[in-house]
Amino acid sequence: PAVLPSRHRLAPPPPTAQAPSPPAAEAAPPSLTSKQRTSLRSLAQRKLSAGTLTSVALGAGGASDGFLEDLRLALRDHEVVKLRMGAAVEKKSEAKALAKELAGDMLRHPEGAVHVVQVVGHTALLYLDKTDMKTKKVVV
Repeated sequence: PAVLPSRHRLAPPPPTAQAPSPPAAEAAPPSLTSKQRTSLRSLAQRKLSAGTLTSVALGAGGASDGFLEDLRLALRDHEVVKLRMGAAVEKKSEAKALAKELAGDMLRHPEGAVHVVQVVGHTALLYLDKTDMKTKKVVV
């Protein structure tokens, strides 16, 4: 995996008083199929045309706690979110790695798993696959 410059890495969790217990074997969420990705890209394009696609911009300072909270809320409310990383990454290849890192951090989202649908240039499309069907707005 690509190593991001230190300014892009997420802050490590605060140290705990006890020795950390071994992590529980978390099952990785199933990845999206190509049909699902196509459907989500199509939905995002329709939302963009209608002016309803939610966009979150990552500043040059990197992923702060406030930014991560804003991203969590946007994903919870809209499920499909455009993530703009303009000044936060220098190369387009860094954008893909950063989007995967952010989605990986968001895997602990209380409502479901976060997937990177696509990365084009310095922009990524993220999707929250909610587990609660009552609050789910996007079904792929």
